[in-house]
Amino acid sequence: MAEPWNRQEGLLETVIDQLNEGLVVCDLDGHFLIWNKAATQLLGRGPEAVSPDQWAQLYGLYCPNRLCLLETSELPMMRALETMAPVEQSIWQHPPNKAQGSWLEVRAQPWFSSAGELL
Repeated sequence: MAEPWNRQEGLLETVIDQLNEGLVVCDLDGHFLIWNKAATQLLGRGPEAVSPDQWAQLYGLYCPNRLCLLETSELPMMRALETMAPVEQSIWQHPPNKAQGSWLEVRAQPWFSSAGELL
């Protein structure tokens, strides 16, 4: 019989993967730790081992004017880390491998341990 923690971990993975919303979690260096199926569908590709400086180009993340790629400092995850607060942002997303773009409503936030330390 599986340990309760192992069952809980497996259940959590299943729930995350079955979400209709894209879920991406990265560490402070921009390495992706969690990336669900919905995120892959929304962004047109899965996680890549690249720095945040390359995210806008790789995933087709544009400014609201739809003309220029987002600067690294404009990415929701980077803004949330800078302000240490949740950020909600509309992003025009047009990946190179898709014929059309679409608007994404993105929410990014830093996560803290129960001791108040940034995770």
